Amino acid sequence: MINNMQKKILVKAIEIGVESGEDALEILKSYPNLSIAEKQEIGKEVGIEYSPTLAEALTEKIAELSSVCNKAIEDGVTIQINGVDEHFSYGIASGDQSNIDSLFLMAKTSGLSQPYHCSGGGSCKLYTPEQMSAIYVAEKMNTTAQTTYFNQLKEMITDTYKSENDVDVVLGITWGTPLSGKYLDNYNLIMAQSNLIVKAVTKNESKDAENTEVTA
Repeated sequence: MINNMQKKILVKAIEIGVESGEDALEILKSYPNLSIAEKQEIGKEVGIEYSPTLAEALTEKIAELSSVCNKAIEDGVTIQINGVDEHFSYGIASGDQSNIDSLFLMAKTSGLSQPYHCSGGGSCKLYTPEQMSAIYVAEKMNTTAQTTYFNQLKEMITDTYKSENDVDVVLGITWGTPLSGKYLDNYNLIMAQSNLIVKAVTKNESKDAENTEVTA
């Protein structure tokens, strides 16, 4: 997103271009890093209406949904451990993903409790192998659910909307839009298989893991 100063500079640049005989709309189109909303806002400032193409709308919407998907994964999950809700983020830059994955493998291999901490300034403490398994499984299932939903939603959008008249519909799509038809079927199939994979990896050993309540 550009700030007000940057917007004023771009508006001035367009005005200068127009004074030199250039077309304001063509100048505005030449700024590839602006969002559609920003182009429309600047267009109003210089007295023109900016109408995005379907290709622009699809590119921007898919990028937006991808960003939301990544955030949903990295925000992590809340798990009830020993009757207490604990939240575990799963960020890449923070090292949460690699830490949880490594501790799960260490706990599974050694059979020993592992030191870790929940998010939000939680103190470091020991988690049993069963608890580490529950954390790991919850994060992996959340990652699979979010990624699969994004991929199926993206396919549904690109397969469904082919006309320039669909621009407003595409721009109005939000995260959480229900899947339907083959896209919902694919999502359910993948999630069912993912559950089987998780059970095979963890061998469904832990009663704690089975009964853990998880919320994304």
